[in-house]
Amino acid sequence: LTEGRPRLTDLIAAEGARAGDVLALAAAAEAQAEHPVGRAIVEAAMAEGDAPLNADSFVATPGAGVAARVAGRDVLVGSAGHLAAHGVAAEPLIGALDRLASEAKTAVLVAIDGRAAGVIAVADPLKASAVEGLARLRGLGLKVAMVSGDNAHTANAVARGLELDEVRARTEAGFKVALA
Repeated sequence: LTEGRPRLTDLIAAEGARAGDVLALAAAAEAQAEHPVGRAIVEAAMAEGDAPLNADSFVATPGAGVAARVAGRDVLVGSAGHLAAHGVAAEPLIGALDRLASEAKTAVLVAIDGRAAGVIAVADPLKASAVEGLARLRGLGLKVAMVSGDNAHTANAVARGLELDEVRARTEAGFKVALA
């Protein structure tokens, strides 16, 4: 349904954090990740002219986020649950996270040195042919479903206007492969 190339759309720094630091450190943490959101963050930092920093350590938790040590700083990028699992309260940024999800954007939280530092959102534009292709499938009498790794707010926002019969959100990659 989408182009498969998410792009950074929003970067919101928490009070006391610098947007440039949030992006550069998140990009360094995501540089080893295989997720398209991580790639979009790295590409955005490179487009800003930030020389990629190297992570001294890196741990990915599938479906939750990444943790890295970058230039002597502890960096987390991921869901509110991922930050909470590391003892970081994300409450000051939850409103922004929810707003971005309602706009069909995939938003992740960034924490630096144990404090919520920002929200980064990416979006993957719909393919121009998606609406027409879905109409053809419905014309054949088929039910059309979307299976997404995004949260329900984001998945439903993407599906809005596509007249889908079913939307499954927060689906792990392994399950999506099993459906194929």
